[in-house]
Amino acid sequence: MNSLELRKITLGDRVAFEKADSLFPKENDFEFVPIVFRGSGQGFESLLECFKSNEVGRDLPEGHVASTMLFAFNFEGEIVGRVSVRHALNDYLLQFGGHIGYGVLPKFRNLGYATRILRETLIFCQNQLNLPRVLLTCNTDNQGSIRTIEKNGGILESVVSSPSRSVPTRRYWIDLQVSS
Repeated sequence: MNSLELRKITLGDRVAFEKADSLFPKENDFEFVPIVFRGSGQGFESLLECFKSNEVGRDLPEGHVASTMLFAFNFEGEIVGRVSVRHALNDYLLQFGGHIGYGVLPKFRNLGYATRILRETLIFCQNQLNLPRVLLTCNTDNQGSIRTIEKNGGILESVVSSPSRSVPTRRYWIDLQVSS
């Protein structure tokens, strides 16, 4: 697998972002960029501003928490995936969303990118957010995410169901504390 850089996007990433955004399918209500960031669709610059506001917890929609959007770039400058890191958990995230939501574009799947993206995100959570542990969730039928989470040290705590969800959710914790 090629090199990977996980970072926030900038104005210079517009073409790569727009290409990735257009190629990412909406799957199981998972979108490349959640609708909350799209706002009124005022353009790429507005999207970047929305990312910044959300990161510091400014003007959050009801029920949302501060989060950081990071994008994974390969050595050719293509975006291969993205991750949303929620800085805290509310009741919904504690059951179904977790701290981290990631996605890999279809053409880059099964190449190890998800595992690398999650590994780099865990470092971000530990070093930038000082989180002692993180919660990750995935649908019980998402074998790729199950493998990715478990490869990165995820310990299954429970499987939860909801009448509003068609598939049960697996809840994993990953301890970020370094043993002395």
